[in-house]
Amino acid sequence: MELDIAYESDRGCIIVAAALIDQVLEEAIRTHIRKFLVSKSVEKSLFDMSGPISNFSSKILICRSFGIIDQITYEDLMILRKLRNSFAHGTEEASFTAEATKQKIRSMHFVKKAMAEHNIKRYDIAGEKKVLGTKERAIQQWELQAKGYLLYDKSMFCIAVKDIHIHILKLQLENFANTIKSTLHEEAMKNINTQP
Repeated sequence: MELDIAYESDRGCIIVAAALIDQVLEEAIRTHIRKFLVSKSVEKSLFDMSGPISNFSSKILICRSFGIIDQITYEDLMILRKLRNSFAHGTEEASFTAEATKQKIRSMHFVKKAMAEHNIKRYDIAGEKKVLGTKERAIQQWELQAKGYLLYDKSMFCIAVKDIHIHILKLQLENFANTIKSTLHEEAMKNINTQP
């Protein structure tokens, strides 16, 4: 699903990626707090519009604080949050070809990993920015996408979003497995202590 976002506009790609990860984080937090038998109304109020875990930034911070995500994921998600904010609220053109955007994306751990692991058909028309106008660049971009090409940084970003999603799920499974081991150990110790 995350790779589908590659065919969104550049602005849409960042905004939808952040929304997808926001949902993943919310579900991870909900799973975590359900261990404490929190009522449905309390759980609902946490995520409501004015709730303390209603926005992307809060979810990232809570997930890091509860150990749901690790430091590497936290750092990448903070970059994604900043990109989302600048793409959603900025007045300038939101583009993967902008140098500031490229630098932020390429500083992400999961993007570096994607760049090392994948060899993808790519194009980059940033050098042609001076020659082509916005309309001509959009037409050229569309023609290249129709042939199966994607902007390099955009494709690496989309792969990284998928990898972040998978990584968060793996961390949740590890936490769940550790909880089960701990519970089983406690039960075993109780049985040993109660035997004559």
